[in-house]
Amino acid sequence: MLEYAVRELMDHDSLSTETSLTQHQHSFRREAEIVTLTTTWPVGGVAQLTWSELRELTEEAKAEAVRLITTAHPELRDNTWLRRTVGQPPTDASSSRGPTTPGI
Repeated sequence: MLEYAVRELMDHDSLSTETSLTQHQHSFRREAEIVTLTTTWPVGGVAQLTWSELRELTEEAKAEAVRLITTAHPELRDNTWLRRTVGQPPTDASSSRGPTTPGI
């Protein structure tokens, strides 16, 4: 969701997303270098951060997600798709295997 928000906020000043399971809404509004996030859970939740903080938070969230995935499934450490998703180059071992279909 954060990656999507960053990409959309590059071209638009606002967007709303909804979680598929809980249907909580997250609305983002970018005004110059300040991004305001409003959520429906907790009700009335509002946070402000800078554009660079949102981008940094997004990269940290992706890296943490990969860390959790590869901790539970060490065989995915060299997964080409997963590594590219977080901006890491494929390892020599994974790039020699060609494209890898994500199994997650």
